[in-house]
Parts: sequence; C-alpha cells; structure tokens
Amino acid sequence: MKKCFAVLALAFLAVSFGFGQIGQTGQITVTVVDKDGVPLGGVTVTITSPDMVVARMDRVTNPSGVARFPSLNPGTYEIKCEITGFNTTVRKDIIVNAGITSAIDVDMAEAAIGEEVVVVGLSPTVDRQSTTKTSTLDTNFVANIPASRDLDTLFNMTPGVTAGTAHGSTVRDNAYSVDGVNVTDSTIGMLANDFSLNIAEEVSIQSGGLSAEYGQVRGAVVNVVSKSGGNEFHGKVDLFYRGKNFQSNNTNGTPLEGQISGFDYEIEPGLSLGGPIIRDKLWFFANVSFFQSRSYVAGFPYDTPGKQVPVGDTRPYPYLKLTFQPNQDNKFVISYGYSDSLNKNGYASMYDTEATTMDISTHTHIINALYTHFFSSNVFLNVRASAWISGLFRFAKTQTPAFWEYATYRNSGSAGWDDDNPRRHVSVEANGTTFLEDFAGSHELKFGVSFRRAIEIRECTMHEVPGTMWSFISTNNGDPYYAYFYDDIRWVNVLRDYGFYVNDTWNPIKNLTVNLGLRFDINQGLWPPQNEDEDYYQLPFEGALKVDRSIKETMTVYNWVNLSPRIGFSYDIFGDGKTFLKGSFAKYTRGNINTWAGRGNPNAWTYFGAYINPDYSLYAVDWVQYAGKELAPQYGYKDYDLKSPYTNEFTLGVERELFPDWSVGVRYIAKKEKNIIDDADSNALDLDKLLANGEMDWIGYEPVTAVDPYNGASVTFYNRLPQADVSRIYLINPPNAKTNYSGVEVTLDKRYSNNWQVHASYTYAKSSGLVATDFSATSAWGTGLYQNPNAHTNAEGRFPYERRHQLKVSATVKIPFGINLGTYTRFLSGQRYTRTISARRIGLLTLRQWDETIYAETLGSRGLPALFICDLRAEKEFKLGKITIGLFGEVFNLFNVNKATAVFTDSSNPYYPFEQMSAIQDPRIFRIGARFEL
Repeated sequence: MKKCFAVLALAFLAVSFGFGQIGQTGQITVTVVDKDGVPLGGVTVTITSPDMVVARMDRVTNPSGVARFPSLNPGTYEIKCEITGFNTTVRKDIIVNAGITSAIDVDMAEAAIGEEVVVVGLSPTVDRQSTTKTSTLDTNFVANIPASRDLDTLFNMTPGVTAGTAHGSTVRDNAYSVDGVNVTDSTIGMLANDFSLNIAEEVSIQSGGLSAEYGQVRGAVVNVVSKSGGNEFHGKVDLFYRGKNFQSNNTNGTPLEGQISGFDYEIEPGLSLGGPIIRDKLWFFANVSFFQSRSYVAGFPYDTPGKQVPVGDTRPYPYLKLTFQPNQDNKFVISYGYSDSLNKNGYASMYDTEATTMDISTHTHIINALYTHFFSSNVFLNVRASAWISGLFRFAKTQTPAFWEYATYRNSGSAGWDDDNPRRHVSVEANGTTFLEDFAGSHELKFGVSFRRAIEIRECTMHEVPGTMWSFISTNNGDPYYAYFYDDIRWVNVLRDYGFYVNDTWNPIKNLTVNLGLRFDINQGLWPPQNEDEDYYQLPFEGALKVDRSIKETMTVYNWVNLSPRIGFSYDIFGDGKTFLKGSFAKYTRGNINTWAGRGNPNAWTYFGAYINPDYSLYAVDWVQYAGKELAPQYGYKDYDLKSPYTNEFTLGVERELFPDWSVGVRYIAKKEKNIIDDADSNALDLDKLLANGEMDWIGYEPVTAVDPYNGASVTFYNRLPQADVSRIYLINPPNAKTNYSGVEVTLDKRYSNNWQVHASYTYAKSSGLVATDFSATSAWGTGLYQNPNAHTNAEGRFPYERRHQLKVSATVKIPFGINLGTYTRFLSGQRYTRTISARRIGLLTLRQWDETIYAETLGSRGLPALFICDLRAEKEFKLGKITIGLFGEVFNLFNVNKATAVFTDSSNPYYPFEQMSAIQDPRIFRIGARFEL
C-alpha cells in the first residue's frame, strides 16, 4: 500500500507543476553486499566531491543493499560505506556524467573496528541501465581538443553525426539544451543562441534508444552542462587568435587559384570567475566572452576581381549562474545568458556583391530557474521555469530591388527586402522520480509534465524598382524579362505544447534492465488576432481575386495528439557488469515549430510572378500564390487530416567494458520517417488519387521530350498548363514521401584518466529516400515535389548530406614538462550531388513557364571527393604559485587538403563547366592563444 501511495503521490506532484528537465545530472547507485554476496541493509553511504555544493550527502542502504544518489552534478566523487562489524570501504575517483547512472558494487568484509579499505578508480564505463548511446565531452576534452569554438563543431565530432544530421534525421530534428533549458529555436527548429565554450563543464550527446523523457526530438539530444563555481575561488582569462598570415594557400592548381579562403582574422577573449558566496551553501559562476571574425568566401564579391571582401561576425556573450543548496534535500539554480550574432555581408557567395548581402543581428536572452527537492531518499522532484527572448533581424544594404542574372546566376542591386522577426518562448517543466524495491523487481519510476508557449512575429518590407511593383527581377544577358511582386507583410504565429510522460527503468532480475516509457503530447499551432481592421486584400493586377486576411479571434490551425511508446532492454550477458546486449524500439514525434503555423497564415506571403517588358511594365501574369483565409495554404485535404510527422527507430547493439576506463561498442540503427509533411498543389496534381493510393497524376502539366546533350539520352520535362498558373496549396502527408536511414557504428572510448583519453568511431551510413534531410528540404514551405513534376524527376535516391563512411578519432594527453597535446582526425566520404540540366539551355524553348531544371540522374548518384583532415593542438603550461599559464598553438587541416566541397552541377550551363570546383576546403590554418588560470 505504501508503495502504491508513493507512486500516486509522485504522479500528483508531477502533474501539479510542469515538465522534466533534459538530463543535466548523473546518478550514483551503490549496491553493498557481504563476502558471500548477501545484500547489506543499514549501511551508511556517504559521498563527497568538490563538484557538490554541500559538504557531503548521506544515504542508508535499503534491505536490498542499495543506496541511490540521483541528481548529481557531473564530476569526480568519493564514496564511503560504513556499518558496525564490517570494514569501512572507500571508493575514490568515481566519475559521474550527465544522463548516465554509475553503478558501483561494494563488497564489505567483517573486520576490526577502524579498519578501512580504499579502492581507487574502477568507475564503470558502460551504463548498465540505459539503451541510449551517450557521448560525453568533458571539460578536459573541450579545453584541449583542436576545434572551432562552437557547439556545432563538438556535435559533429560524435559518432554518426555529419552536417548537423544525427543518424539520418534532419537538421531540424535535434534538441539543444543549456542548463536544462531547451534552446532549440521554436520557429525553425535549430540551435537558438551562441555561447562561449568556457561555460561548459561537460557536453553530452545522446542518440538512439531515447527514453520517454525526451519529446519532440528525432535526432540527438545535445546537453550543455554549465560550470557552477566551487568552494574555492577559480578564475580564468584566455585568448584565441588566428589571422590572415596564419594560413596557407590551398587553391593552387584548382579552378579557384588566386582566390582567398579561410580567415582574415578571428579573435576570442574570455574571462570567467567562480567560487563560493557562502561555502557549502551558495556558489556563483560568471563568464564574459567576445568573439569576432572576418572570413573569406571564395569568389566574393564577384564585381571586384583581385580584391576580396571579408564576411564579418561579431558575438558578445555574457553568462551568470547561481547555485544555492542549503542542505542535501533542497537545491536552487538560477542562470542568465545573452548572445548576439552580428553578421556583416551575411549570405555572401561567389554570386554576390557587397550590396546584395544583408546585415544580420540575432540576439537572445535566456533566463532559467530550477528547484530540486528530495522528499525522502527514494522520492525527489525537479521544477523548472525558463524563458528566452530572441530575434532575427535582417536588413538589405540599400533600399533597392534585387536582380538575378539567368546566364551567370549572379545577383545585383540589393537583397531586396528587410525582415524583422522577434520571437518569445516560455516554458514550465517538472519531473519527479521514485525508487521502488521488491515490487516484481526494482523500479526507477519517472513522471514528467510540461507546458510551452512560443510566439513569432514577422514583419517584412520590400524594396521595389521606383515607379513599379517589382522587388525581385530576373534578367537575361542584362535585359529584364521576369519579376516577382511581394507585398509587405506582418504576421503573428503561436505554438503551444502540452506533454506528459512516464518512464520505468525496471530490473525484473539482476542481469536485466527493461526500459518502458510512454509520452503523451499535444502540439498546437494558432493564429492570434491580427490585421483585424482590413476589409479585404487584392493583388495589384487585373483579375486578381479579393481575399480576407483579417483574423478577429484566435484560430487553432492544427491540434496534434500523439502517443509515443519507448521500449528498451539492457542485458548483462555474463553477469559481471562488463558486457551488455542492448536494444530498443522508439517512436519520436517531430518538434513543433512556428513555421508550420506560418505557412498557412492568411497574412503570410502573397505574391505572383510575371513576364515583364524592358521598361518593367507588366506583360503577362505567369503564376500566382494567394494569401487570405480561403486561398492561403490549407491544412489537410478534404477528409485527409494533416497528421504529425514521426519516426520509428530500432536499435540493437553490444557494449563491453574492456578494462578500467576502456569500452567498446557496436550498434545497428534503423529509422523510417512517417507522415512527412509537404506542400501539394491541387491545380497541378490530382490529390484524391495521391492520397488514396499514391498515384502521381499531374493534371496541370503535360510531358515534353528533349535530348540531353551530355549523353544523348531522351529526357522528359513538363510543361505547365493554364489551370496550374494559380496555385492551390494544401499541406498534406503524401503516402509516398519517405526518408530512411540504416547504419552501423563501432565505438572505442578511453575515458580521461592517467592524463589521457581517446574517442574513436567508425560509422557506415545509408541515408536515402525522397524528402532529404537538409535545411531547405525540411522547410514548411515545401520541397516542390508535389507542386511540379519537374521537381519529382529522379528525385529519389541518396541524400546530399550522406557520408557513407565516417571514421573519427579524437584524443588528448598530458605529458611531462607541462605539455598538453590534442588531435582530431577524420576520414569522411564525400557528400552526394546530382547532375542537372536546364530545359532552356538544351534548346527546349516551348515551356510556358520559360524554363525548368531537372535532375538528369538519380538523386545522389555522384559524390564529392572524400576528406581526410587532421587537426593538432599543443600547449605548454607554466606554474607561478597558484597561477597556471598556458601558451598553445593549433593547426587545422594539417596536410593542407584542397578537396572540393561543392561543384557546379548543371551540365547544360556553358558559363560554369560541369563538375568544376565551386567551393574548397579551408586551407591549413594556425591558431594561437594563451590562458591564465587561478
């Protein structure tokens, strides 16, 4: 009865608050037995650590001989076990990492009073309970590995991750957290803010077999655990610098010879300080860092040959954290972080001038408060409230229109528009955990609930050719022939998420852990009142329809209700706590983002394309996209409701602790995405047939045959018929849209001990389907696959971000004489690309839509060169009393690799030779720096 009451009470507490924190803490579970293996109850277990605010924490083992210490900061701990009639046993150097349970087995023998047995090390390297693969990058790794100073670089070092895609998921499918606050941008699904790596105590990346605690993530969970201070004052001043003269030239002998790539300069000074305000009670940690860089894009700007202009990036990011723990049962944490990314010449490319780029500012404030309370040694609760205030602001260099040249792809004029996009995000979260023994085995039951609300406001202003309506003009050999009208817009979108989960880590027998979890999520998109006073809106051409854009009361756009089961197991094959067979099945839902609500907002983009005369006057309207309640993109089609996308994942693997601090693992991962959302045009494609049986009947297009001059083969383009001149867009779940992944990864890890560490992985990955995983393919604005048959030609195959073979090795070591060394070396198969051809460039001039480009071969049938890159770091430390001075140097791309990272893919374009290099790997670059630590 007491056990049942504990479960019910915990569930009530969880529901009464909010939602569970993304795992920022670890756990120690101590099991004490006598020399005959009989559990010892009543043993006093004490833990101490310089990473713990209170001086010590005490627990007494239950009748099963178990004592648990959950919600611990990452760090190094000491365990002491005491009971009358037995020796006192001490275990030192026990490592705790975020999201991992360190299971410690202690044997106690009868002995004289006062006898003590001390064991150093022997901290487990394999989590016995979890089915998730966790890559832990501790503060030593972050400080000593040669890497760019950002989270994305560290993320991409981990197994199975390339270009921000984790095991075949899209770039928008990851969840990012700092101090347990989800900092995934609620508008686009990417990392919302920048921060200095000086704040990181540990970075952990979890992927595959995620428990029910993690919602709205289909890729990886990226946790940043920040530093907290300590009972002693510690401070650091550091500086990183690289300049134009610190790099080699790797363009000789390439089509980009004479072009500058790499950096003009990059500098990052930082100051951090942490320590006690009240010893064993209240700690603080503060950091102030500043980043500034000027880098070159090969070929930019094209209008000043021989005089390249750098792209600027300036980022200030202060951070403050307070941790208050009056006793071992109560803990309070508050933190504040700010960042602003100021980009000069944003979106620069070899097709741009300075004038066509944008000035961009992205600022973010993050506020966080967490309370942890232990009701008893077996029941505890976390409650969190957080908010972030952000904005993306993009401005054209001049208030003039944008021009694009068909022959060369080059831009001129300006960017053509300004964009103000403030965003607000608040959430309340809580979770509770209880431990039950002798209830068909032992259980760790975790409950969580959540509420999140995010608002996005967007205001865009267009810059037209004076005296005309055109903001974006296409030219052919300098003569204007086509133009787009976009009206100024202002829209407001809101998302709301409610979540509940329960997860049971169950040990029915000693050698087996079963993880059973279930998530219940409600994801909503809403339009609050906006543009209430407008009667109607009409595009500025003869015959344009009048539309109603006014929203006078809040409208619910979609309301997705999802159940996501999570099932996993971990089996100790030999019963020695060394070798584990692990497997899992999980359903993950895609993250709710405001872009979904924005796609069909009646006040969103309303525009049309038209053929124009040389004097910019209208010749003929070509294509129209209306806004308004009736004609803006609709959610679902007839009886086919729009459903939430999700992924089914299966994993199976083996992990083995080879010897102290070493582990090896082999894991198979398979993923299939379901209910993929895409835009479909009912005036172009018969949606009734598509949704009934997957048939692609293009009612708004007719086939036209031509000859591909590259190989003489017959190819088919599609000519648009008049009925498809006006789009009628529906957001649907096409039954033949698919994204699949399968891969095998092998990992070898040596945890940091005895002054060195190694992390090595090999991943064999297959990522293929119809809807790719990159940023543009996963936009709510659609892939075009169900709007235009030309986009569908040869569109199924290997995805651009796929790297079939991925070998990564990173290591750090401290050797005598105060020398620290680090390396990151990787071999990566080349990314995929596809040959394309243009109808007009191969002589097909009869299309009503003037031109089309199609894949001439199966998607991803060609590959860029493989990359082999080695980065090195060396540091010399000097001691001056309590001050440590470090002087270091780093070299990136040691062998000055000059492989292409992009090529021209249009074989029909005479201006740019097919497969000629268009972008190149950064050259060998040196970076120097210094640090002063107290």
